Amino acid sequence: MEDKIYKSIYDMAEDMCDLAADDCYVVAALFYEDAADLLKALISIDCENEIDIASITLEKPEYNLYNKEYYVSLTLECDKIFVTVEPAYVDGVYLLSDCDVLLIDGDASSRIILRHENSECYQVAIVEDEMDDYGFTCDHDCENCEYYGEDYDDDGGYMEPSPFAIERVISLFW
Repeated sequence: MEDKIYKSIYDMAEDMCDLAADDCYVVAALFYEDAADLLKALISIDCENEIDIASITLEKPEYNLYNKEYYVSLTLECDKIFVTVEPAYVDGVYLLSDCDVLLIDGDASSRIILRHENSECYQVAIVEDEMDDYGFTCDHDCENCEYYGEDYDDDGGYMEPSPFAIERVISLFW
């Protein structure tokens, strides 16, 4: 199984819309918070196809004591993308969605993957930009970072930082 890393939930929503627009039945298996955020993102993004809600069954875990994954599904019908949200685990069994592509949260049950052995499966992570201890923003795209290679050489050994990096770190403390 391959990994897909998204910089935001909106990037994931756009990727799912692109897949659905290519007539691919795509499902994301996510826990409540990410499923709710993905639904908000799907409603708010600008997709080439109109997005319509088919059905939503999504409740806060403290209301129904359901703390397992949800399926957020996108299908293309008559040039519209239909979104469905439903619990992935019903009556003691993970549901089979018969999707073309499954995007699964890294913390989700591996039994979901076993139920989707005919699907193209990807483990997903949403890694938002974050600040490191020195105030630098990191989006985990190291090769395109302006600081890439300043502290380490190609073999992973420590190198002397550039004057720019030193000046930047000093300015953070003084």
